[in-house]
Amino acid sequence: HDSTISMSTETFETAVSVSTVAKIALPILNLEANQHLVADTKTNANAVSTFRMTGDINLPLIKAVGKAELDHSLKLEGSFEFVSMESSTKANIDSTMLEDNSFLGGLDNDFNLYLNNDGLRSTSKIIADAKLNQATTKVIAMDVNENLAVEASLSRVYAALKYSGNNEAHLFNFNTNGKHDVNANIDFAPTSSLAADMEIEISQPSSLGMFSFFEKAVTDVTGAKQKIFINGKFVSPLYTTNVAAEVEGSAPVFKVNFRSSSTSPVVFLEYDLDSSITINLEHAGVSLTGKAVFTHTDLSMDIQHIISHTSSDSRLTLNADINSPAFTDVNLRYTVRKDGISATISIPSTGFLGLQLHGRSPLQMNSRIYGRYASDPAKDVDFFAIRASAKEANKRNVKMIFNMETPDIMLSGLKERIPAIASCFSSFAEKHQLLKHSAQLKN
Repeated sequence: HDSTISMSTETFETAVSVSTVAKIALPILNLEANQHLVADTKTNANAVSTFRMTGDINLPLIKAVGKAELDHSLKLEGSFEFVSMESSTKANIDSTMLEDNSFLGGLDNDFNLYLNNDGLRSTSKIIADAKLNQATTKVIAMDVNENLAVEASLSRVYAALKYSGNNEAHLFNFNTNGKHDVNANIDFAPTSSLAADMEIEISQPSSLGMFSFFEKAVTDVTGAKQKIFINGKFVSPLYTTNVAAEVEGSAPVFKVNFRSSSTSPVVFLEYDLDSSITINLEHAGVSLTGKAVFTHTDLSMDIQHIISHTSSDSRLTLNADINSPAFTDVNLRYTVRKDGISATISIPSTGFLGLQLHGRSPLQMNSRIYGRYASDPAKDVDFFAIRASAKEANKRNVKMIFNMETPDIMLSGLKERIPAIASCFSSFAEKHQLLKHSAQLKN
């Protein structure tokens, strides 16, 4: 180890030099390390550090032989006006074991940073790879290449990322060869805009089938208009799905669209969904209108949802229509207002069931549960009702009505339809071979 330090008595400029060498020698291991540091304050404060390590290993018992190298350097410079840093790391390894098995690896990493009154700039690079071979057969191989750049100031932030990676594996009866790519850019001005673009693409074919994933996201936000778009796709041997979402608007109106679909050798997993939501913040209130259409081989759903709230009125409406050749058709209506609630469910083959609550306060609330039989769909039949009215200044009259025939009629109707319900579910399971797939998964 050697070190020196010197300082000028006139200018107080200082210089430092440090050197260190270390060695280890063993029958099975040799290591050598060298470190050197130089620093001074002649023009600007600066320092340069280098570090190098080499080594080799020899294990005759398992016929393992290898060598490795590592080089690292760091440079710092600064003043009252700026600071800069440069770092570099390089490493590699080459080894064999049991004569036929070899491992190779490498790393190359650079990092730079510069900071002054105007802002910050930084770049980073990483390149790495590793390989494991058995004789001439490639067992595992991986490589990575990543580049990142960042610029930042009080008025703007910009970042760019580019990543690519490859992998390969051949283990027993499993083989795969994949490629991964990522590209991303962000441009952000805190007072005016945000623009971002990201794309991810992963492809991983293997002996089990093809697996892939793709996603793209785009954001463009300004004071006048906002737009966000996301699109994704996933592919596998059993299931393939597509998803797209978009948010677009300009105050006070915003719209959200969402679409999704899938395909599969298992028909039961296939579907299609298309939905949208519109939000309006005008007229001293808020309104939301939503629509969704869901399509499946065994049913389709059409849903409409409206929410409206202002200082004078509030309302919620939900309508859902389900059409199913495999099961049955169902129509659902639900409405909420300041003066009451109304909910109905209608099944053409069975009948109609409704709930009504009406009144501005609990003491004036009238409610009923009623139905309509399929044999007479135009006639309301009350199952249960509560009616409240004022009797005297501090008293209320509450009347409760209960149809005693309702439980018997409902149980009788359910008993008649149990065979049809069981047959319906049995046909559904047989059509999609659910029991067969369940047994395969169990095994």
